[in-house]
Order: sequence, then C-alpha cells, then structure tokens
Amino acid sequence: MQLYMLTFTDTTFSYEGHSEDFLIGIFETENQAKQIAEYYLEYVEGFNKYPIVYQIENVQICDETDEKEIPKTVYMIWAWDCNECQDEIHVVHSQCYASEETVRVEYERLKEKVSRQEWTVDEYQVGKNLWSEGFVRS
Repeated sequence: MQLYMLTFTDTTFSYEGHSEDFLIGIFETENQAKQIAEYYLEYVEGFNKYPIVYQIENVQICDETDEKEIPKTVYMIWAWDCNECQDEIHVVHSQCYASEETVRVEYERLKEKVSRQEWTVDEYQVGKNLWSEGFVRS
C-alpha cells in the first residue's frame, strides 16, 4: 500500500549536503498532498513569502496486514549525521510501518547496518498536517 509524504524545502537555508526541510505530513493520496502544498504556498505565512519548494514522495507501508484499509497511524525510521554547524546531513528514512513492534525490530536491524550519528522512530497520523503554523524570519 502506498502513501504520500509532503515535504517543503527552504532553498535559502539549504546548501550542499544540507536541506532545510519541513515535513508537513503523510497522506492517503497524492492529490491530498498536492492540495495541501498549494494551500501552504498561497496562504500560510512564511511558506508564501520565501523561496520554498515542495516534494511529494511515495512511501510504502512495509508490514500491512489488511490491504483494504490504510492505517490511521504509521511509523518511520529516520537517521542522520550532523556537520560542524550542527545541521542535519546525510538524512535517510525508511518506508512506513503500520506496527510499532515491526518498526522497532527494523530499527535495531538498520542501526547495525547503516552508520549514522542520530536515530529516531517517529509516529505519524495519516492525513494530519504536522506543521500547522507558518513562520517568519527576523
């Protein structure tokens, strides 16, 4: 089963090896993600003022049990290094998991296989905007 991850990138603060990203959410359809992206770029403070681009990435649910229903909650594994400025670089993420138990097993397996300084397992509600407010620069 496929989901769609919407991410915005602030191109002003991105540079070689580092991308200043805002994960907006994970959605059931590509159209939902696109509509939310267009709304943010037009109406949400900061996203509508600065050089922001968006990306919609396909993510698979790896451990689905019932192909007819999209789970309400999914989990992803994230890993990254930090450069001398403490910016996140070499960011990688897994596909989605419907089961917390399965993602924990995969997390341990990946930590042995992939070399990164930082690791996290994050929980997401499908269809929920994670970044609900805009931003301003001072």
